[in-house]
Amino acid sequence: ARAQARQLLRAQERRLDTAGAELKRGEDRLLQFDERNRVVTPRSSLSLERVRLDRELADATRVYEQVITDRQTAAARELEEAPALAVVEPLPAVLHPKARQLAFRSALFGASVALVGLLMVIFRELVRRSAGFEGPEPSDGSAS
Repeated sequence: ARAQARQLLRAQERRLDTAGAELKRGEDRLLQFDERNRVVTPRSSLSLERVRLDRELADATRVYEQVITDRQTAAARELEEAPALAVVEPLPAVLHPKARQLAFRSALFGASVALVGLLMVIFRELVRRSAGFEGPEPSDGSAS
């Protein structure tokens, strides 16, 4: 596919050269006509020749512009077919952990800290209750 894209680009470049040469020839023919015929009367054979040369030049210009577009498309296609990744450096001796592993480890550490904190609270409450300290009595709204 890449070789075909490269061949297409080269063909379009040759077409561009040919279309550019045709455009230049058309411009030269029109220039020579204008230099030889300073005054062209309407509805004469010279007038008809001038219109024909103008039309040929306009056609050559359109072809040239289309070939430029085709060449740009071929160049883009060749770039699409080029490999997107090339390894230029060897792998380092020490590989750093991936971000996903780091996030997992952080979450595990956070959960462990929370569990230890919860166990400490439960242990403290068990010690308080076994020592006979109940804490303040709940009030039922009646004053004694």
